[in-house]
Amino acid sequence: MFPIWASFRERVFDERFALHRYKSTSHASVVVAVVMGAWVLRDLLVHGRMRWDFLILMGIMAAVKIGFMVWYRTRD
Repeated sequence: MFPIWASFRERVFDERFALHRYKSTSHASVVVAVVMGAWVLRDLLVHGRMRWDFLILMGIMAAVKIGFMVWYRTRD
């Protein structure tokens, strides 16, 4: 193929790239869950109402995270 493209691909798409992408995605999901939890708590304390849509999304995030943790643990 093109030697320039192969060199670029080897420098950019190595195992460190995949590891950094994995870590950044994991950190982002944790930050989003904390912000959503704070928003639910704020609405509950300030306005006296419960935001069920945020609670449902936080539950889905937790179920997916735990599901993949179990999946990787059984496969490793």
